Amino acid sequence: MIYLSLNDAAKETGKSKATIHKAIKEGRLSVADREGNSFKLDPAEVFRVFPKTFTKQKDEQSRTDKNEPNTLENALMAQKIAFLEAQIEEMKRQTSDLKEQREEARLREEKLLEVVQRQTHLLAAPKTETAPEPEKKQRRWWSFL
Repeated sequence: MIYLSLNDAAKETGKSKATIHKAIKEGRLSVADREGNSFKLDPAEVFRVFPKTFTKQKDEQSRTDKNEPNTLENALMAQKIAFLEAQIEEMKRQTSDLKEQREEARLREEKLLEVVQRQTHLLAAPKTETAPEPEKKQRRWWSFL
């Protein structure tokens, strides 16, 4: 974690070292660590008590810093961009694979549907009519005697 010294905190907030030291003594500002006569201050704690102010000199410095390329940041951003581009390419490849699989499945489904229709047609084909059975003559009752 990055800590601020008393000097750094004074520069960042635009307050004097004495003012910051007084806030520490009064308990309004907590110290992260103390080594001898020096303080390690958490930046969030410092800016909670003393909001960050910008001076004209700092504004000009920050403008020039923005114009100068930060090579470490640029390298990290380039790595992130390359990683994201690789992920995009992988997703495109997976998408095309899925499209091919979907098309193959559609073709298989059409073939199966054709087979089912042919078989259904064979099962539902009209039966040929058979000749009617000849009528049986009824026997008379005395023929049983």
